[in-house]
Order: sequence, then structure tokens, then C-alpha cells
Amino acid sequence: MKLSIVSLLLTLLVFSLFIYAPTTNAETPSWEREKHVGTETELRNAVNEVTRETSVIIIFDRDIYLTETTLAIFPRTEVTLRSNTELAKESGVKFFRLIGVSDVSTITVESGGVLKLDGIIVTHNEGDYGRGVDVNLDSILRMTDGEISNNTSNHGGIHNLGSFTMSGGKILDNTATETGGGICNQGKVNLSGGKISGNTAETGGGVSNSNDKMSFTMSGGEITNNTARTEGGGVQNSHGSTFNLVNGVISGNTADCGGGVYNWNSNFFMSGGEITNNTATNTGSGGGGVWFDGGRFEMTDGVITGNRAPNGGGIYANNGRVQLSSGVISNNTASNNGGGIYATILEELYISDGMVFSDNQAPTAYERNPEHDEIYHAQIGANVVWTLPFNQGYNNYDISYTSGPLIFSNQTNPTKTPIYLIGLITLIICIIVAVLNFYFKKQE
Repeated sequence: MKLSIVSLLLTLLVFSLFIYAPTTNAETPSWEREKHVGTETELRNAVNEVTRETSVIIIFDRDIYLTETTLAIFPRTEVTLRSNTELAKESGVKFFRLIGVSDVSTITVESGGVLKLDGIIVTHNEGDYGRGVDVNLDSILRMTDGEISNNTSNHGGIHNLGSFTMSGGKILDNTATETGGGICNQGKVNLSGGKISGNTAETGGGVSNSNDKMSFTMSGGEITNNTARTEGGGVQNSHGSTFNLVNGVISGNTADCGGGVYNWNSNFFMSGGEITNNTATNTGSGGGGVWFDGGRFEMTDGVITGNRAPNGGGIYANNGRVQLSSGVISNNTASNNGGGIYATILEELYISDGMVFSDNQAPTAYERNPEHDEIYHAQIGANVVWTLPFNQGYNNYDISYTSGPLIFSNQTNPTKTPIYLIGLITLIICIIVAVLNFYFKKQE
């Protein structure tokens, strides 16, 4: 009986793999061909001729101006846009341009479609209004070379609802009247190379990541010299979204709050990379490198250095949980308080021995409140390296904090599973084993 039950379960498992095996639009199409184009008509015909489950590489032999509406990439098709490099070189340019019409996006990737940008410039005429690329739900945009530049709209260069992967190329000089100068992400973005630079928005000058089911992972590339009029010069991460900084550089960005990264009620995990030379200008708050309010900020590696703000040259932290396990916070400057970190009313702040604070600057130094020593020692590693000549962080150079409620939780090990939960799990496992053992004995 045991053997027959096991055999049945294995059969069902194998059958389910065939029934529920997922299919994605990223699969290699059944065939692929190349098509040279030099006019709008030729371009639209080449896109329209692509049938389902097939792909085409469209090669631009010159600049192409759209005169009608957006260029649509249809469901279950794959289109690659690329410049004729020899003709481009003869024309004195690196890439040919696709120039869109006013008030609509230059390219729209419809649900289920795949677009690869491998060496063209997606843009509008000066003064025109419209995004560079719209990526709809369940669609894919991959960028390996070229540019998305000089587009003006409510959501800048790219509005992503699907999946966007950037391993090369540039997103430059786009303007958003609302959020996401370079990229407005409400889907999934993976940045492993390329540059997002010179973009402007109300919030999220370089990238806006703003949806509780969406994520932005940066494992390479650069987000540099972007500007937000209010929040997040480089990256705005808000409304429950997740930003993973694994590698790459966020540098030279400017905003009212959060010059490099602005995080509001969201998750920011930093395991590498650099947040450098960013600036926040708000005299009431700041956050030159990172502005954090609610959610989780965990730093396990990487560098936050050379940032400037009125308060919190490196990090401005308010609410939520901050855990600094390893990495470097150095050479940050506050004109008021908290050269390295300015902490207001945090729920939890933990600093482990792997952290190094070095050469952070603020106008004056002061000692921590002795009444906080017990909690301080429970939450901060004994071997943390502080800016000399200080041997602890509450000196305004490395960390400044308000005189309000304590910024530390009295929980000494935030990652340790409570003992009652371990006991409950063990009890449930024992009950399941006992029931199964009784069942099989009854069948014998």
C-alpha cells in the first residue's frame, strides 16, 4: 500500500510538471530574420509582418521620423531595433534615431510583446510631449545599446509596467512632469549595465520605483547627475516597493530630500555598490546619500561616501528599521547635524561590527546621553570602527539623534526566531508525523 501511494504521488507530480509548465515571452522565437528599413512605411510594414511566436531584427539605414502614432510591438512577437553601423559611421553618427510624434510615446510594447533595443536613439523632436517607450503589463523591454533621450512627458523616458532589463546603452536628458525622469517603474527592472543620466522629474529624477508588487534590482551600471525637484534625485523607492542595490554607482544626483536614494515605506537592501557625491538641499531634513522613512533598510556591504545635506550627510533615517551589518559610511558632510547618519524617531537601529565610519563631518561634536548606554550597547557592536578621535558614534560626526524617544528597540537579536515559535513548529511537525504513521499502519 505504501508503494502504491508513493507511486501515485510521483505520477501526479510528473503530470503536473507537463500541465503547469510555465511559458514566457522571453523564449527564443521559432525563427528570426533581418529587415533593412529607411522610411516610416518600411518600418511599420516590417513590424506588422511579424507573426506570432516569430521575431525580426530591423536595421535602420537612416533616421526615421514617425508622422502618425506610436510604433506598436504586438503581443507574442519579438522585435529588435538596431542601427546599420557602417552607414551610421559614414553619416558621422554612432546610432540612427527613431523620432516620435507629439503627445504619444514613440514606442509601445503591447502586453505579451518583446522589444530589444540594440543600437538606436529613441527620441522626440524638441518641445514634443511623449514618453520614449511604454512597456505594458506582461511585456518585455531589453536594452543592450543605444539611447532613450530627450523625451518629455509625465513619466519621462520609460514607463514600465512589465519587465525591463538594461545591460548597456544610455537613458539621457529626459524630463518628467511628475515622476520617473529616466524610468517610471511599476513592474520589474534589472539594471546590470549602461547609464541613466541627466534626467529631471518632480520625484525620482533617475528612477521611480513605486508599487508594492514591483522591484528594481541594480547589479551594475550608473545612475548619475539626475535631478528631482522634491524627492529622490537618483532613485525614488516608495509605496511598498523593493530596491536591491547589489553593484553599480549612484552618484552626483540632487534632490530636496534623498539626493541619491529616497525610500518611503518600502524595502531598500544594499549589498554592494556605491552611493557617492549626492546632494540634498532641504534644511529641515536632508539625506544626501539616503533618505529613509518607514519600511526596512539593510546594508550588508557597499559604500556611502562624499554625500552632503543639512542633516544626515550620508543617511537621514526616520521611522522603520535600519540594520547596518557591514560596509563603509565615510566622508559625508552635514551642515547642521549627523555627518554620517541623522536619526530621528526610529523603531529599530542596529549597527554590527562590520561597519566602518570614517571622516564624516558636522559643525560640532557632542556625547551621547549616558542614560541610553544600556540600550546603546545592546544594539551596537562593540568593534564598530568610528571616526577618530571618537570611540563611539554619538558624536554628531558619525551619528546624531533627536532628544525625543529612544531610537533603539530593546530587542537584542532582531533576526532570532522566538523560542515559542520554534516550539510550535516542532509540535506541528510531530503531529503530522504521528498522523501519517497511524494511517500507514492502518493500511497494512
